[in-house]
Amino acid sequence: MRTRRTFLAAAGGAGVSIAAAAGAGIAGAPSARAGERAIPLLSTYVAGAGRYGLPRRLPAPGEILSLRREAGGVRDPRAVAVWTGGGVKLGYVPRIHVEALANLMDAAVVPVARVVSVSGPAARPDIALAVALQRAV
Repeated sequence: MRTRRTFLAAAGGAGVSIAAAAGAGIAGAPSARAGERAIPLLSTYVAGAGRYGLPRRLPAPGEILSLRREAGGVRDPRAVAVWTGGGVKLGYVPRIHVEALANLMDAAVVPVARVVSVSGPAARPDIALAVALQRAV
């Protein structure tokens, strides 16, 4: 069984600072659409994947997932949920990464999350994400 530490190591580390990410890039970071440039923000994973139900098929590497604020949460007022394009909640961005991300989202910045890898058992998958910001050029 994979531990959290080995999963994070395979996903590229627990996190990347904004300055380091912008300079070096993140493997698997969302690519920019025409007329936009992606600004890599962080490498992370979906916390609690499998607890909220799973879609019929797990997201594939390269698939775009949406991030939504859940500011009214009692456990974490900065919570950011991870959703599939089909409207299924996969889990949350881990608390260790959520503060800066929530502040950006509260300031109307829209981050883009792309699946980097999916591993582990289907009931509790390890889903690694690369989160970036889109900026018009």
